[in-house]
Amino acid sequence: MRSGGVDLNRNYPFGWRTGGPGASDNQCAEDYRGTAAVSEPETQVVLDYVRGSWNQAACKWEGGALPDGRPKSATYCNAQNRDNGGAGEFDWKTGADENYGGGVFIDLHSAARAILWSWGVRRSENENNIQTPNNLGLATIAQRMAYHNKYSAQQVLGYDTEGTTKDAIYGYLGAPSYTVEMGRSFYESCDNFNKEVYPENFNGFHYLSRVLYRPYQLPQGPDTVDVKIDAEAVQVGAKAQVTATVDDNRYLYSKPGQSDIPAPPVPVVKKIKTALAYVGKLPWEAGAVGIPLALSASDQASPGFEEATRTASGMLDTTGLAPGRHMVYVQGINEDDKPGSVSAAFLNVKAAPGVTPEQPEQPVMPIAFPFRKSGGALDLVDLALAALGVAGLVAARRRRR
Repeated sequence: MRSGGVDLNRNYPFGWRTGGPGASDNQCAEDYRGTAAVSEPETQVVLDYVRGSWNQAACKWEGGALPDGRPKSATYCNAQNRDNGGAGEFDWKTGADENYGGGVFIDLHSAARAILWSWGVRRSENENNIQTPNNLGLATIAQRMAYHNKYSAQQVLGYDTEGTTKDAIYGYLGAPSYTVEMGRSFYESCDNFNKEVYPENFNGFHYLSRVLYRPYQLPQGPDTVDVKIDAEAVQVGAKAQVTATVDDNRYLYSKPGQSDIPAPPVPVVKKIKTALAYVGKLPWEAGAVGIPLALSASDQASPGFEEATRTASGMLDTTGLAPGRHMVYVQGINEDDKPGSVSAAFLNVKAAPGVTPEQPEQPVMPIAFPFRKSGGALDLVDLALAALGVAGLVAARRRRR
């Protein structure tokens, strides 16, 4: 953003020109909101890309990067999502279906070390309530991500933010939408980015990539990590041991950034009830068969919460599997019967001696990337695009939150 230009993260609908301290009508201000909502071509392009096209007959957005999961009543059945046939106020009160699937919207900013979610602004049409109907799910995702980067998971940070990208995407589609404020400097040095910003954020986006199927639901269950197969390769008919850590205690809670808004929901740590392994299919795919794993004590458990972190292990029978590489997915379930994130490892199966193998199974793209302990050659934009894939969207920019 140049001096005298429009702050694009103040130019979106849903809260544009509310009148708070987070945006300005001064054309020389860094947070200048523009002459009207969506006055800038960049804003329109982002909305078109994420939403797609409006289908009046179906009363929904179609063909965008993220699916439309926010139901529209007859009152709000228009491309503006406004009352009175498109001339009135936005719909601030309808929530997305908890079964929403297909992606998460992330807007990367610098440099407050925070994870912010909708709504970012209070409106009289919403009784000045800053919370959305999906507040529990939105908060839980943020708290799960914050466990990894140690950022503050807050709905707002010091002041209301009007006309933001995340509020527009959630408002139109119901997709979980966040501003992630990275780093310690507005203009981060390359050296610090590689040493700190990149490694501290990788695992949080890695986690997010593993819950995209049902982002409002899967974070309510335990996180599964460190899936391992005990052998580099096993012969057809032999058994291979799989182990994983299933952990429901991976949250980081933060108090609200403003004293006059409700605090985020406090995470409730649950015991692990069971863990299942799936060979070749994700748990929610047709024909997936779960293989029960045994639970035992984990050396990663926190004192007083031992049963919330468990080691899961079991033997996988390779009888009937084609020689080649197979994905083994592991998913844990807590005592509330909430399944959590899925993580995976490759199982390599080789033909028996003297047997000519048929065409091996083609490798399947993993559901997750290996956890990284330090920085690498990729920058964080590459990372986020890889983790979220075509189902999500990363809008990376150095802007005010």
